[in-house]
Order: sequence, then structure tokens, then C-alpha cells
Amino acid sequence: PYIVPLKFYVAPGVIPSSLTVQVMATYKTNDTNQPRVAHLEFRLPSCVCQQVVLPTKEDTAKCTLDTDRDPVSLVSLFDDLMQLPTVKSHVRSKLSSMGANVIAFRYISDGSVVTVLGSKNAGRYRVQGSSYASLWIVMAELILRLRAHFGCTSPEQHLVTCADSIPLRELFNAIEEHFEARSRLRETEATLNDRAQQFRVIQKRLLVRFKSKNPAPLNNMDTLLRGTYQSLQELGELAKKTETELKVTKGRLQVSL
Repeated sequence: PYIVPLKFYVAPGVIPSSLTVQVMATYKTNDTNQPRVAHLEFRLPSCVCQQVVLPTKEDTAKCTLDTDRDPVSLVSLFDDLMQLPTVKSHVRSKLSSMGANVIAFRYISDGSVVTVLGSKNAGRYRVQGSSYASLWIVMAELILRLRAHFGCTSPEQHLVTCADSIPLRELFNAIEEHFEARSRLRETEATLNDRAQQFRVIQKRLLVRFKSKNPAPLNNMDTLLRGTYQSLQELGELAKKTETELKVTKGRLQVSL
């Protein structure tokens, strides 16, 4: 069989909106040469994009999850992530010895920290961080682990509920940021296309004059060519920067939705 290695990594500055991976392979059978399609879906471990750290008091964005079950130790619930070599020993010992039911995760992409606080008397968990976009992956992982811990295999079993209101202001801000990034990229690409056209026109005029037996004065066309080339380079760098900003805003919007 053919083995194709796949590498997964987190883009700098972009918070992933999902850890689910869909793989599709197309092939033809050896006997009848008929096309076939194979599809596989799996979930990446959360350690791909985050690691366990000490909790912080940052609570600009927060969301409370309620369950009708007994409280669970968060350190025990995320024990596999606690034992990873990327977790520093003092972090592991500090979290294990703390009296509060708490654990925190830091995103590898942008360094933002999300803290999960668990109640000691009820099955209530609060997820808090610097932005709502950073809460989703941690909340999804927490819900999956709680369902696995209590043996909830059927989708009809509603273990976790949330009574918090939808953060519409943050959602609208994410939409606005994404729209502005798309508009800036469109304007930059249009300006870049105009400068490229100008550069080609100047090149053609200079070539005509250089090929002429009695060439006319350049009339500072060489200076204009040099300035246009520099403008092309600056616009190219600006386009790359704007594309990166668009990826970041797109990731925030996907998480917010």
C-alpha cells in the first residue's frame, strides 16, 4: 500500500477553528480500472495547538457550562496533556497541588491563555480568556472529555448546557474586521496591478529608445522606472502582510460563528 505522510502545524497568529480533519483519496482499481473514492474523518489532539500552563486572571471573555453531574477534577480530566514533555515540571506540580479545580492552556499560535475553572460543589465550569475566539477549542475539548468521562455516546444525550447570551458585539466586530481586511487586500491588489502595468509601459518605451539609431532623451524615464519598481516591491510586501491579516481575521470569524 502507498503511505503518504501528512504534517499538521498551526499557522502563526491564527487560532484554529476546528481540530477535525477530513481526508479524501481518489484511486482506480487494478482489475476494472474504475475510479473509487475513500473518505476518512478524524480529530487531531488538542496538544497540536495548545499546551498546559499556569492559570491567569484574564476574564475579558468568559462562558459558563453547566452539567447535571458531579464535578470532575480538571487535572485528572486532562491528565494526558499534563504528562506531555512540553509541560514544565513546576507547572505540573503547581496545578496538582492547587486547592482550586483549575487548569489553563496557552495557544502556540498567538500565546493567548485560556483558563478553565471548575466548581467544587456542582458540575459547573467557567472558561475564560482574553477573547471569545480563543475559548472555542478549549470549550469543545472540555465538552468532548466530559461526555467521554460520563459515557455519553449518543448525540441525544444533552450533558452540557450554556445559559450565557450570545456575544453579538464580538461577532459583529469579527465580521467587520474580516470585511475590512478583504477590502484592504482588494485595494492593494488593484494598486499593484496598476503599478505593474505602468512598469511594463515604461519598459517598452525605454526599449524603443535604446533600439533607435537616434535615441531621444530619456526625460527622467529611468528615474520613473526605478521609482515604479520600488513601489512594486513595497506593494508586494504590503499584499503579503494583508494576506496574513486576512487569514487571522478569517480564523477569528470562523471561531466566532
